[in-house]
Amino acid sequence: VIGLTYAEHLVNTSQNAKEVVADLPSPDAFVMTGAPVQRYAGRWWYLQGRLQPDRAAMALRESARCFRAAGCLNASKAVARRLHRLL
Repeated sequence: VIGLTYAEHLVNTSQNAKEVVADLPSPDAFVMTGAPVQRYAGRWWYLQGRLQPDRAAMALRESARCFRAAGCLNASKAVARRLHRLL
């Protein structure tokens, strides 16, 4: 999670974020399930949407779904608004 927070900071301040995100584990790598994993997946997909403009719509849709599954309705709505602006 610390690496994810660092990558989120880098997305807003520098171009090194892609390298940091590439080192982060994919949400599929976790064997546990539950809200913490879903929140991690939501944040991971959100970063993918920010870093890969050609896949942004798919990544933001997945991020909103993960946040909803984790019970983070405000985060899900915020991501959905960003997705609608993108479309």
